[in-house]
Amino acid sequence: MPLENLKFLNLDRTYITILNNTDTNVTSNLEKLSISESYHLKKIDDCAFCNLPNLKDLRLYRNSKLTYIHENSFGYAYNETELKLEIFSIEQCGLQTIPENLLDWSSVKQIGLGYNPFMCNCSMAWFINDLMEPTHTMNLNNIAPEPSYHWREVKQEFKCSGPHALKNVPLIHLSKHFCPNRAKKERKSIENVTTTTTTTTTTTTTTTTETPPPPPPPSFEFNISWPHVGITVTLSLLSFLFGISVIPILRVCCRRSKKTANIGFDNQNFPDESNHEDFDDNEKIENSA
Repeated sequence: MPLENLKFLNLDRTYITILNNTDTNVTSNLEKLSISESYHLKKIDDCAFCNLPNLKDLRLYRNSKLTYIHENSFGYAYNETELKLEIFSIEQCGLQTIPENLLDWSSVKQIGLGYNPFMCNCSMAWFINDLMEPTHTMNLNNIAPEPSYHWREVKQEFKCSGPHALKNVPLIHLSKHFCPNRAKKERKSIENVTTTTTTTTTTTTTTTTETPPPPPPPSFEFNISWPHVGITVTLSLLSFLFGISVIPILRVCCRRSKKTANIGFDNQNFPDESNHEDFDDNEKIENSA
């Protein structure tokens, strides 16, 4: 049978490690693809399913090592490719996050995302907030068949695997509006702006009145002028030298003035004292006679 007429392809339990568009480039008429329980599958690349425009049923459950799926795996995130996908199961894998722009989730009839170790952070806010809305945009179901040892159907429950403070907390128990939800097409618009070449550019100027910031507090800076420092030091040295040279001269002058004053005092004659000495001498002469 020619591959062009192939509708269903089963690649379960294969040794595929990275799935890209060359692995799925089989036929554009493929409607159902199953790559489940492939325990070596780790990554799904960009545009891995872009060659399958008629794909309606994709099952990727129980790939325990699958930790990454590119947001443009279906070509929807960057190119807004219209998809016919009706059933999508990626249950019981190792995915911590699911890209918001991976699919147009509201158009998929059955979605299986259970039993993945989801991180409860802002990258998963879109999913957490959708779970807590009264009307869900995602049609969540159990698609993966239960193992034979399960005698009854296990109810699908989404729990946080991290961070540590939210570990094992059910997603429905988180507060509403867990994280500000970013615009759904934000990344898409950024990509389009960067890749599209514009022939004409229109620049618009907007005038905004802003309150001027308060003046900065006065700063007290001590600016050193080295010439002034040199002049000051020179004057200080001159003053010191002048002081040590003048003070001894003044001391010598003072001593000389004192000696002059004493000499003048010694040369003076006191008549009372001389008469007294003469009187004593005369008395001694008379006594001897």
